[in-house]
Amino acid sequence: MILGIVAQGVRAGGAPPEPTSFKYWKMTVTESLNADQFKVGIAEAGLFVGATAASMAGTYSESSAFSASTSAAELVDGQTSTSWFSAADAPLPQWALFNLTTAIAATSIKLTSGNRADRAARMPTAFTVEGSDDGVTFTVVQSFAGIAAFGISEMREFTF
Repeated sequence: MILGIVAQGVRAGGAPPEPTSFKYWKMTVTESLNADQFKVGIAEAGLFVGATAASMAGTYSESSAFSASTSAAELVDGQTSTSWFSAADAPLPQWALFNLTTAIAATSIKLTSGNRADRAARMPTAFTVEGSDDGVTFTVVQSFAGIAAFGISEMREFTF
């Protein structure tokens, strides 16, 4: 189990909508503090329904990855020593897509930074979560902005 601090970014927009079940969940990173070649590096991501971790069983894809061993699948492997890294010099925005085996009505997403300072620096400072029934047409669930820098192996929860 990964331990960390639970915190929230500042919500962009108004009150959150009622939870809607989606089979496809997409996280799009629009801002990052990192200035090196890897704009995005996230160790873990998990959707939650209330306080319960949702099953993340399914398939995963991403807008870009540095290598096969730094793909979106690394977001759900339970290891802070692995991460999804965007491809070298790939511009923002960058996204990760979760095609789950079962639709869920998630109420939050938890993100965990990597186990080194350079990896923690690649966490998003702004991102959007979207859902879809068909993987083609997406609905914005919530956008987050003004997220403070993450510490090493820090977990934060972002509530919809």
